[in-house]
Amino acid sequence: KEFGVKSATQMTLFMRMFLAIILGDITEAKRAHDESGGFPDGQENPWSFFALMCLGFTHFALAATTKKDKKASKLGARRALRKVQKLMEGGGESSLSLGRRTLKTVQKRMEGGALNYHHVYNFLLAEEAAASTSVETPETFAHVRKLYDEAIKSARRSGFLHVEALANERVGCFCLAHDDVDSSGFWSETYLTRAHELYTEWGAETKVVQMTRTYSFLKQENRPSYAKVSSLRGRRRMQPKDLRRHESLGVNERHFARGFSQVGRFSITESSGLDKSLVE
Repeated sequence: KEFGVKSATQMTLFMRMFLAIILGDITEAKRAHDESGGFPDGQENPWSFFALMCLGFTHFALAATTKKDKKASKLGARRALRKVQKLMEGGGESSLSLGRRTLKTVQKRMEGGALNYHHVYNFLLAEEAAASTSVETPETFAHVRKLYDEAIKSARRSGFLHVEALANERVGCFCLAHDDVDSSGFWSETYLTRAHELYTEWGAETKVVQMTRTYSFLKQENRPSYAKVSSLRGRRRMQPKDLRRHESLGVNERHFARGFSQVGRFSITESSGLDKSLVE
């Protein structure tokens, strides 16, 4: 900030916003959002997808929190509602409208071929539905849950472990808030348990402890290893059957296939932080 490097300052604020999002502090996320100045500078910034995800999520989370819901009052959230509403005072565009504007930006970049936007789009689409849909029937409940499922699958395919964990937690909280539909608590416990497992795998110790203290059905049985953690999960590039086929190829064919094998091995090692010996 002292040297006028606006992009670095902005990225720091987005990181702070994401930390607040992970720990469920929407008030701090909104503060970081206001300080960041909104949309990230530069269309070509490789971290723009991350910044837009943080922005969109914060807007939709605020819209969901400020929604006048009898259930929120019933759960004793009046004080939290007043606190967030104070933050929103001063007029201007509503949180839901700002979130939808961010979602359109993500969609435009995704359709333009930009990388790493597909899972962000699916996640924000689910958040928009959760913030704006009036869940009164099992059908609407299932619709929102299905959107989160798509977001979870998309994050898993892309290898973004932390987004997969967050999406599981969000849909778990959504199901918990609509316990009149999910009366048995099956869906809420399923998603929150999965989120707890993914946060453990990610190495988010504080978040794991927070969830364990919040939800009585969670147990911190296996502490994560923090020697090697990453937001990216490597995926197998070659299946066992392909490796067996590789052994039966001729010399020229084997040379060609070996290139793909090396690329797969390098990608797994670099993206997930695994030891090369484990990959071998």
